[in-house]
Amino acid sequence: MLALIVWLLLRLFAGTQRHGPEITLSLVFVAAAVVLIMVVATLTIVLKRLGLVNEDEAMGLPRGSIRAVIALMLILLFFIAAVFLFNTTRRVPPTVDELRTLERIDAARLATIPTERIQRSVAVTGADGTTLYDVTLLPDPLENQAADDLAKQLVTVLGTLVTAVAAFYFGANSVSGALKSQAELRQQEKKSDKEHELKKEHELKARSVLGGDAAKQPLP
Repeated sequence: MLALIVWLLLRLFAGTQRHGPEITLSLVFVAAAVVLIMVVATLTIVLKRLGLVNEDEAMGLPRGSIRAVIALMLILLFFIAAVFLFNTTRRVPPTVDELRTLERIDAARLATIPTERIQRSVAVTGADGTTLYDVTLLPDPLENQAADDLAKQLVTVLGTLVTAVAAFYFGANSVSGALKSQAELRQQEKKSDKEHELKKEHELKARSVLGGDAAKQPLP
C-alpha cells in the first residue's frame, strides 16, 4: 500500500511539470488529504487488532484524535499555501517574453517613459544624423497588483482559520482536562467520606461488642 502511494505521488509530480503551479498545488492538497485518510484508517485497523479502540469516539481513535488531525491539516495547509503564494507573487527577474522593446524613439518620447520601467536604453544615430534610442521596458508592476492583493487576503483568511481552530482545540482540551480534574477530585472526596463512615461504623460495632463504659464514650 505504501509503495502504491509513493508511485501515485511520483506520477502526479511528473504530470504536474507540464502545468502551472496552481494545478500542482491543488494536486498536492488532494494527495496529502488522501494519504492522511489512509494513514488514519490504517491506524484504526491496527488499534482494532490490538483491542484498543474507543467505541464512543469517531473511527475508534482515542478522544481528541480527530480534532488533532484536523488542526494539523489546517496548519499544514496554511504553511503550504503561504509558501506557494509567496513564490508566485515575489518579484523575479522578467523573462525575455515579458520584456518589451521600443526601437528608434526620439529623446522627447524617451523622456515620457518612467525611469523605473526602463531596463536598458541604447543610443543610436539615425539616417538624418539625429540621436535615437532603442529602449527595453520592464513589465508593468500594476499587472500583478490584483494577484498580490488576493494572495494577502488568502493568507489572512487562512491565518485566522488556523488560529481559530487551534484556539478551539486547545481550549476544548483545557476544559476537558479541568472537568476531568474536578470529577477525580469529587470521586476522591466521596471515597474519603465513605471511608470515614465505614470507620465510624467499625468503631460503633467494636464499642457495642465491648459494651459498658466504652460504648458511652463519644466518637471522635
